Amino acid sequence: SDGRPVTAHDFEWSFRRLINPTSGNIYAYFYYPIKGAKAINTGQTSDPMTIGVKAINDQTLQIETEEPCSFLPYILAFFTSVPAPRWQVEKYGVRWTDPEYCVSNSTWQLGTWDKSIRMTYTLNPY
Repeated sequence: SDGRPVTAHDFEWSFRRLINPTSGNIYAYFYYPIKGAKAINTGQTSDPMTIGVKAINDQTLQIETEEPCSFLPYILAFFTSVPAPRWQVEKYGVRWTDPEYCVSNSTWQLGTWDKSIRMTYTLNPY
């Protein structure tokens, strides 16, 4: 972490990124129950603002689904649902997850990453 607070706006931006067809997210279909996600991800619309995810304020995120979705909590608990640090993604692109650039918001932060071999983590000081 870099000490910045995580807000609902971070989640809103991250959900738009997750379902963007150019993101290459192989799990994008998990989010299809969210209003507009399938249409965006399959190219039926190119307007990411049509997704049913909206930050009402810094602490409140509103999610609208296509129909009642009792398993929405499980979608939100999936590992790709964590917010990505927009400033890092925009600055470093696909390299934003490299150890020297990676910013996380969990108890642990990335220490080292030998791709396809091993990852080590250190306790997040924040």
